[in-house]
Amino acid sequence: MHKYKVNQWIFTLLIPIFMLIIAFVFDFALMFIQNMRVELTTKRIIKETLISSKEDYYENIKEEFEKYKISTEALTVQYNEDDEDLTIYNSHPYTSFFGKLIGINHYRCEVGFVGHKEGENIIIKEVHDE
Repeated sequence: MHKYKVNQWIFTLLIPIFMLIIAFVFDFALMFIQNMRVELTTKRIIKETLISSKEDYYENIKEEFEKYKISTEALTVQYNEDDEDLTIYNSHPYTSFFGKLIGINHYRCEVGFVGHKEGENIIIKEVHDE
């Protein structure tokens, strides 16, 4: 009988620990997918904006982010006409799925990219500072 009680305790302890690990792996995967989505959208917006000849860069970029349901509360857009550089910084919050178990309600994705037009080519580099 003693052997079965030990197995029951091990089973009772391991299942919740295993479930927590699965939950945090799921949240990490969700965070990775959201970060990639925002990064790819930002790069696409930079390419489209530098190719087109639109005047109001901020409003056009803001509309594009909102079209893909990405928050624009922290959106910063700078365009340098002399160098034809377009800098976009955005911080997008999204809801934590299992992080709420330990008090993390939201995660935040921050992206910063500079696009530069050289002839027909557009070169995009990541910026780590705002």
